[in-house]
Amino acid sequence: MKYFSLIAVLLILCFVSCDGKHRALETHNKKLNRSNLSESFFEQNVFVPERYTESVTDTILKSGIKVRVKYYAVMENTIAIKNNNNSSIKTYYREFESQIHVFKNNKLHFADILNKSDFAEHQNSEFWENAILQYVWLDDLESTENRIQINCSFLVPTTNAFRSYKVYFNNLGNREIELIKAS
Repeated sequence: MKYFSLIAVLLILCFVSCDGKHRALETHNKKLNRSNLSESFFEQNVFVPERYTESVTDTILKSGIKVRVKYYAVMENTIAIKNNNNSSIKTYYREFESQIHVFKNNKLHFADILNKSDFAEHQNSEFWENAILQYVWLDDLESTENRIQINCSFLVPTTNAFRSYKVYFNNLGNREIELIKAS
């Protein structure tokens, strides 16, 4: 029994001496780096827009042609941009595209989708790496029975550089793209 109490006292001393006091003297940064939480725990991912966004505009031209423009966010396609002021914040801008449906006599005459890839092939530039489709609208004053005019603009959110285009659709649905303005 005499040895048992001696062994018990030694075990208690071992456990008391291993209480982590040496870690109490470490700075918060050392503890954070040791835990490997520094990057993943404090990194913030911001999505713009946060949720699915859609806008549908139906217009009937004086010639009786109905044009539907559906502008929506493509949730799978994003452009990642790091914040220069805070490296732990990463902003993801969702890309957009637009569906154009043209109806003649209440029957679908043609349909087309406008997205960044349609315009980027016309001009090879760094602009297109970070550009998003910002606006799409029907120019009903310039549209006729034989030619539909859609205007659209692209924007790089971090630099506010933009490009505006006119897109013409003929009776067969073939399109012609014309640059209006760029910055």
